[in-house]
Amino acid sequence: MTRGSSRMPACGPGLPLILQQLASFHPPLQRTVLCIDMSSSFDARRTTALDAFRSACAINHAAFADTFVYFAGDARAVKGAEVLLEQAATLNSPSLKSGTSLRPLLDALQLLVGSGINRIAVVGDGEFDNPSWRHTLEASLGVPVVQYS
Repeated sequence: MTRGSSRMPACGPGLPLILQQLASFHPPLQRTVLCIDMSSSFDARRTTALDAFRSACAINHAAFADTFVYFAGDARAVKGAEVLLEQAATLNSPSLKSGTSLRPLLDALQLLVGSGINRIAVVGDGEFDNPSWRHTLEASLGVPVVQYS
């Protein structure tokens, strides 16, 4: 299929302007990627934090991407956010390196943000309360980051 064919209309440089004009009447859907801290320092509080996060989501009617990210010393993007948000249990997490590292999380999120994601929600042990971590994510990804702990 080629651009401009009858199957795929051509989109010129005016598309961003049209979307900007439409946004005042129909704001873009807030789509969030959920990131869950799987470091051992968060083990004792993870279930409670996820329950609080689920309650906040129910009140705010947040829309989430189906892919979410488990992170610790490395990070893995997996499908199934809807199931995770509806159940009171954590899905089976992949085996991750110990510790907490920002770079693997950032790398995993960079692959997701270009697909209509406009917010990151981190459920973690508070390391993201450190403004430098949060600023690095926001500056690198161009979307706001909210912390739940």
